[in-house]
Amino acid sequence: MNKKKKVNWEYYFGISINEIRELISKGFEYLTSREKEILIKTFGLSGGNYYTLKEVGEVYGVDKERIRQIEAVSIAKVPELEEFRLLAIHKRNPLT
Repeated sequence: MNKKKKVNWEYYFGISINEIRELISKGFEYLTSREKEILIKTFGLSGGNYYTLKEVGEVYGVDKERIRQIEAVSIAKVPELEEFRLLAIHKRNPLT
């Protein structure tokens, strides 16, 4: 996978990546290891680098639509992750 541009968490949510990690770490206990890994990669939770759905799908041997579905189900499982929907929309359809 190629590293993508970094997510500017303070710009999107007004809090640091460390604060985001702390918030969602509580919610991660409800997710499978695969769901956690997919969210970490697609939202740039490890150092801020995020990957496309296609790139993540290649790692898991599935297409990008299946990764999108896993991402959506994972977010729906954990109320603390609800704000990630906005980032996902922007990331895939940036205004700039």
